[in-house]
Amino acid sequence: MNRIRPTLLVLTLLMVPAASTEAKSRGLEAPDSARGVIGVSIRIVPPAKIGSSAAEVVYFVRVGKEEDLLGAEFVLKSNHHKGDRAYLLNAKPGRYVAVACYYQPGGALGAGDYNTYFSANLIKLSETEVRAGEVVFMGEMRVQSSTKMNEADSAQQHYWQLVSPENARKGGFARTMTGDYDYTGTADSIQRDAETERRFWTDAVGKDFKKEDAWLELVEKKLGQVPKPPTTP
Repeated sequence: MNRIRPTLLVLTLLMVPAASTEAKSRGLEAPDSARGVIGVSIRIVPPAKIGSSAAEVVYFVRVGKEEDLLGAEFVLKSNHHKGDRAYLLNAKPGRYVAVACYYQPGGALGAGDYNTYFSANLIKLSETEVRAGEVVFMGEMRVQSSTKMNEADSAQQHYWQLVSPENARKGGFARTMTGDYDYTGTADSIQRDAETERRFWTDAVGKDFKKEDAWLELVEKKLGQVPKPPTTP
């Protein structure tokens, strides 16, 4: 039997983290000129209505048919996130809505996994059109959450079963024991005005794409297209 020498084994193990670090430092995939970008900010207000948490992952649906709006068969996860801003990069052109999000209260590790599923009304309010080579703002949303999954509407029930099928089959106590929490979400507020959008893309330029030159160019172009607020005399 061939045996690995201890020295060789140590060297091999030491090489693994270096390879992993290299893979992580490759950055985002390159922009595809035939696709677009969605930017959105979502903060979840807890049932107690004190404070809020930023969505770390947003689940989107591309609306191919009208029935996909509230009952699509698959979802797309955001693929870039900084602070309270999430992005779907290289999105195929078409209509999109946000249907759910994942977060951890306060961003605290070990606090459990939380998913909030959006009401049919909130889903419709989030509708956004993506065009090839363009960057679009879905909005700045505050979503009021509730533990009352038994009162979920048909859209919330559908996307709950799609995003977290195992949890959807469990009772409330069983879900709590696993450390996974599922909430319903309704619109507290949605802002899409020019001032809110400028603030979003200004933060995106300064914080989210600083080391991603190709993406930065697209976002800077979008920022330049958003009307500036009128200056006061």
